[in-house]
Amino acid sequence: MEPFGEQIGITVTGSGRAVIEPKIATLQAGVSLNDRSLEAARAAAASKITAARDHLLQAGVERHDIRTSRLNVHTSFDRSTRRQTYHLSTGLDATIRDLGSAESITNELFSAIGDGLDMRGLTFGVEDPTAGRDEALELAFEDARHKAVHLAGLAGVSLGPVLAIAEGETNHGQPMAMMRSAAASTADIPVEPGQLDRSATVTVRWAIDA
Repeated sequence: MEPFGEQIGITVTGSGRAVIEPKIATLQAGVSLNDRSLEAARAAAASKITAARDHLLQAGVERHDIRTSRLNVHTSFDRSTRRQTYHLSTGLDATIRDLGSAESITNELFSAIGDGLDMRGLTFGVEDPTAGRDEALELAFEDARHKAVHLAGLAGVSLGPVLAIAEGETNHGQPMAMMRSAAASTADIPVEPGQLDRSATVTVRWAIDA
């Protein structure tokens, strides 16, 4: 095929979108505590994050699907009281493969951690990075062909063979359920996986047959 820019023809860009079902959820949660004693902050955080990990394991999340995502400590100084406060945060990322349990696992973390809960988010995705790619590319190419045929008809010519094709970026949409709260709740927060989409674009040039 000839590269773009070296031959006259009809060049169009088509787009396509494939809808795919989420297969996994990623839960990001942890603990954020403040205390004037570093040891007290560490002990409290260790207790709460251990309870969170144990809850995830008991709920069926595999240990290899749980990882520590952060561990931060910083200080602040109050000039009026001349006292230093330690701010400690730590968190876990957990991959939930049974989407039917995502809602209960997420909500029960409120009770497992209690005060100090730092819920960063719940996102849905797929393990296969190529999921929906071929379908999106096919739809994008058909969109490009439809545009090219229409333009050729307006110009009173016919499409010849394809001279060049360039693939644009493809990406997955990321539906997410965000929850940010530091207090336990007596009512469950609903969690809906929704759908993911894979989008693609292609730029195609056809030769012109008079």
